[in-house]
Amino acid sequence: MIAVLSPATNAFAAPPPVIGNDGDYTYDRSWSTSISEPPVGFLVPSSIVVAPDGSLYGIANYSSGSSQSVVHYTATGELIAAWPAQNGGSPTGLALDADGNPVVLETAGDGSNRTVSTYDGTGTVLSTTSLPPAEASSAGLAISPDGATLYVSERPFDGGFTIDAYDRAGAIAAPAITIPDFDAGFAAFNLNITSDGRLSALGFVQAPEFAQKFASVDPDGTDLIFRDTPDTATYFGQVTVGPDDLLYHVNQDGDSVITITDANGTVLRSIPRTALAPFDGNVIGVAAGQDGTVYLTGYFFDGTGETVGGIMALVPLTSPDLAGATSSPLACEPFSFAIQASGNPPPTYYEVTAGTLPPGLALDPDTGVVSGTPTAPGGTSIVEITAYNGVTPTEATTTNATATFQFDVALNTFTTTPLTVTGDPAPGSALTATMSAWTPEPETLTYQWYRDDVAIPDATGADYTVASADQGHVLRVAATGASPCYEDATAESAPVTVAAAPTPPSPGPDSGSGTTGSDGTIAETGFDVAGTTPFIVGAFALLFVGALMLTTRSLADRRARR
Repeated sequence: MIAVLSPATNAFAAPPPVIGNDGDYTYDRSWSTSISEPPVGFLVPSSIVVAPDGSLYGIANYSSGSSQSVVHYTATGELIAAWPAQNGGSPTGLALDADGNPVVLETAGDGSNRTVSTYDGTGTVLSTTSLPPAEASSAGLAISPDGATLYVSERPFDGGFTIDAYDRAGAIAAPAITIPDFDAGFAAFNLNITSDGRLSALGFVQAPEFAQKFASVDPDGTDLIFRDTPDTATYFGQVTVGPDDLLYHVNQDGDSVITITDANGTVLRSIPRTALAPFDGNVIGVAAGQDGTVYLTGYFFDGTGETVGGIMALVPLTSPDLAGATSSPLACEPFSFAIQASGNPPPTYYEVTAGTLPPGLALDPDTGVVSGTPTAPGGTSIVEITAYNGVTPTEATTTNATATFQFDVALNTFTTTPLTVTGDPAPGSALTATMSAWTPEPETLTYQWYRDDVAIPDATGADYTVASADQGHVLRVAATGASPCYEDATAESAPVTVAAAPTPPSPGPDSGSGTTGSDGTIAETGFDVAGTTPFIVGAFALLFVGALMLTTRSLADRRARR
């Protein structure tokens, strides 16, 4: 008898029909717990606990010998292990230690042989504590929050109800707690302990009138409180403490099968018997998991006349919960984005309820996947997407069936490499820019040459002829690539230096205050030396001849006077 709640197929891509309100419980799965393979015999657990890993341990503490075993199942009903109780006793109390191992109270009917055994998940004994004999039947086990104290509930043979405290060595750790006029000796009994160490049990009081009550007391025996059971039923079979110290009551009559209350008895939720559909049955025990799953033990039938003993899992319906997100699809590239949505059952329909997706993208209403190829480069689209699973939110709902999603369509980018310039950087020589491979290769490529970081007019090719004006300056070239759906990219070369023009030699010391230029002019004066040369030479010749004649005449006069 295993069945799993599955989302319905969305044949017409439309919102699913309403199946309930947020927080309502519904049948999810169930399985038989009948085992008849010696040395293990087992029928139906009366007490179960949910381990931190989600697996379940169970015992049948109401059995008269047919189920003297401990069973261990996965959360989905696969049997992990089953083992008989130690020393021929019957498991009558079940708890978990701090490591999530099962701790089992095993007793003989006359109270002469009582042990508390800790097992691992496969039934290997990790430790055993022997308890002193008692003139009582022992039918409940709880462990203090610090793990040091074992609490065992006793039903003395002469009547009444007590809770004994033992340390891990089996010695009495504290005086027994006696609850007068209280009887808790019925099937599927549980001794509970809350996170603050307070002990509690369901039973009957004898006075002032016979009535079912829920008793709670501090571990030192003080502050005893009797609380009325909820009005959702007239008789309850078991009460267990679940996550957050909530109390789960098994209703034996009325329209509800489970009543959930806080520690003060305030009813928080009732699970109707219709939640068991397509089954019905007689519920014996209950336990709750950290994920909100409520596990029932008992005998169940599906209307065909067959009754099966086992465990049933009820799960709370939850309306969809979406988490908004931002994604960056690339223009002209295939894109897929799955909307992350939770809920029970999982959402089966999605729609855009505000805004518009980028051109080229579409939302699959069945899967919640946004996919396609964006056709419009750049731009941002903000949309609201709503998920549906047939569960109606309530005022207490904290989930969000609608969330905002942002799609920033981005341009692709090139992988570029620097340009290489070859050639002689001298006036009149050609320089050539060479580009290594880009990824991908751009559809268009434009060049621009620069002199000292200033663009040279009309120098927009891969080749450039060095001009006289470039002497003494630095040249470089840049190439810009472009393609549809890609962001323009530019690569540059390393700088190339063009040598300055050569400087002429300096003039001699007799050249006057001016400097003779290469064109024959005297700098600063503008006097034309080349045009005056013949005149100067002639003048110097006349002066020389005149001086010679004067000298000759002077010598002749001297001789005559002698």
